[in-house]
Amino acid sequence: MHDDEAMLLALVLILTAAPRNDARLVGNWNMEGRPFLTLNADGTGTMVGDALKWRTDGATLLLLDEDGETDRVPFRVEGDTLTLNVSGVNMSLTRAGKAAKVGKTPAATEQPARNDELSRLLLSSNWCWLRYANGNSYTQKVHFAPNGTWQDFSESDIYVSNPNVVAQATGNRSGGGQWQVKNGQLWLSSPDSPQLQPVQLSVTRNSNGYPIINADGREYSMCN
Repeated sequence: MHDDEAMLLALVLILTAAPRNDARLVGNWNMEGRPFLTLNADGTGTMVGDALKWRTDGATLLLLDEDGETDRVPFRVEGDTLTLNVSGVNMSLTRAGKAAKVGKTPAATEQPARNDELSRLLLSSNWCWLRYANGNSYTQKVHFAPNGTWQDFSESDIYVSNPNVVAQATGNRSGGGQWQVKNGQLWLSSPDSPQLQPVQLSVTRNSNGYPIINADGREYSMCN
């Protein structure tokens, strides 16, 4: 075999062995009109400004961040809408330059997402709830991100003592979804409720003047 033929054969083998990404994902994707995800044809991209590499494996999007961590995210493409299933929560993205399909037109009085007083407060800090009773502790930390997602991390430390048994148990749980403020009202989605739902919430001040968020019967204060 001549050298030229060998080189041509090697090139064909390389091209046929290379992973084939789903071309439908290539482009810029917005969440609620704001840039969120960019996937380039060469397998590079960004998510909320952070560099990444990507490829597809069937209906799964593999995202490799700069730390070498890989996330496997199931996806679905329907026209100009990309739906990502992140930790059980569906996130709907729209191709840049295309209008998102919604069931109704937002009222003109609605404030821009994350540019109102409540949104700025939620984004200003993590928010923590703590309960301590009978030697048991329960904590929850909630983080609101500018890209419209939220996460919470809960931990319980339970101590049981009686004449028959002495035991201690620690539990951890995390959750999350999407968030939005409409006309001063906080709306959240969660793995159990993929659609945005209103949250009964009020804001008060403690004796030092710091804000306290009251929601679902719990008081959340600013934390790291």
